[in-house]
Amino acid sequence: MRRASVTDLKNHLSEFLVLVKKGDFVRIYDRKEPVADLLPIGHLSASDNETRLLELETKGILRLGREKISDEFLRHIKDIAKKSSNTTYPALDFLLEERKLK
Repeated sequence: MRRASVTDLKNHLSEFLVLVKKGDFVRIYDRKEPVADLLPIGHLSASDNETRLLELETKGILRLGREKISDEFLRHIKDIAKKSSNTTYPALDFLLEERKLK
């Protein structure tokens, strides 16, 4: 998901259309307020989870990451989850393990 102001969209429409053709979508903002989504044909709307996350980000409740998570970090998480005795909350074991590393 990309973000663009109305001005950015007007100035770089062709670039945004290339992204949309590749399957991405663009959320368009007017004065920091989301006003529209530019989607590939066939998509009715952004996924519910993504829409909800964007709403929370707009309200300042959370900040979405902008970088890809490293494969090494994902392997580390999976290893901890496999070792976890806590099947209900494996994330808790991950956090405790992470604190030991610091």
